[in-house]
Amino acid sequence: MKNLLLVYVILLGCFSANAQEFVKKFRIEGHIKGLETPDGKMYLRGLVNANGVNQTDTVEVHDGRFSFSGETEPTCVKIYSKRVGYPNYINPMDIFVGEGNIYVEAIYDTTEYTFLRDVKVKGSPLHDESVIYNRKLTDALGHVDFEKLQKDYMTAQEKRDTTALRKLNEINDELSTKLKQAMDDFIRDNPTSFVSMHVISEISRATGEYLALAKKWFGYMNASVKSSLIGKRIAKNLEYASKGELIGKPAGDFEQPTADGKPVRLSDYRGKYVLLDFWASWCGPCRAENPHVLAAYKRFHDKGFDVLAVSLDTDADKWKKAIEEDALPWTHVSDLKRKNAAVEQFGVSGIPDNFLIGPDGIVIARGLRGDALMMKLEEIFKVK
Repeated sequence: MKNLLLVYVILLGCFSANAQEFVKKFRIEGHIKGLETPDGKMYLRGLVNANGVNQTDTVEVHDGRFSFSGETEPTCVKIYSKRVGYPNYINPMDIFVGEGNIYVEAIYDTTEYTFLRDVKVKGSPLHDESVIYNRKLTDALGHVDFEKLQKDYMTAQEKRDTTALRKLNEINDELSTKLKQAMDDFIRDNPTSFVSMHVISEISRATGEYLALAKKWFGYMNASVKSSLIGKRIAKNLEYASKGELIGKPAGDFEQPTADGKPVRLSDYRGKYVLLDFWASWCGPCRAENPHVLAAYKRFHDKGFDVLAVSLDTDADKWKKAIEEDALPWTHVSDLKRKNAAVEQFGVSGIPDNFLIGPDGIVIARGLRGDALMMKLEEIFKVK
């Protein structure tokens, strides 16, 4: 369930990418009726210059009117203002920008989640294309209450209601199939589109079936856009992510020290089911996952399950403190380098991430978060 929701949100949102050979001049003029800002400014981020460097810009707002101009490669930018009374929140608009003059208008409305309504963008064929793409996805999914589905899923997880979880997963599979088909249709029909390239760019950082889809969709694209900077980035992402496609393959081996300097090898765990867990003390989502891993460890450790945690920390004291605070009894190792050698070996592009490895050293599963780990171990050890 969470995978579908995550992918759907990412694809309809704005993320930056590059296409070096397509730098063009642009101008954005905007009018937000009734706009209130604490500093009288509008901000823009996500511009990409000829060197592939992401840039930002700031302009003054007068009676809700503002303008940005410059040069950028085709990309998705985020225009926003700060919120009155909420300094850590913004009022964002995601806009696909290419060559030419673009006009943006909206109405400031504090009752809306984004504080904006009736957002209209004119003069950007690339943005129009993104709207068509979004509409195709929305039409494919139909009238789905994602908020209710998410709440139902969380409730089922809390109650450990396996019947409800299976039913929700069936719904997820059905929606996921529709979503992927709509994406496939759009990308196949638009092989020179930078909207297609942006979609593939984001998916190229994924794992499992979405990585396979990224490879397939990248194959649809025209050679001209493949040779652009975003095309080169996608190719590099796909090559790197493929290192993590280890399910059904030997996990290999590595050695790293514990906090007290004792060397530990992954092969030391042969004969057991071991969760190779990548995390860090500074990673909030990682810390949030620890209780799930701990519950699985307590339940199945005596049956032959263990955990080997690899930290991306660079500060030994913070690493040790996090282990103590979260009361994590399993073995922890790290080379105390942000670019941990095991991260490179397993193609980990973000944390938390994990690999479940069997007694024979073969990778069984990846990315078992939340109750997914417990359910997988219940399946392996044939218990409920």
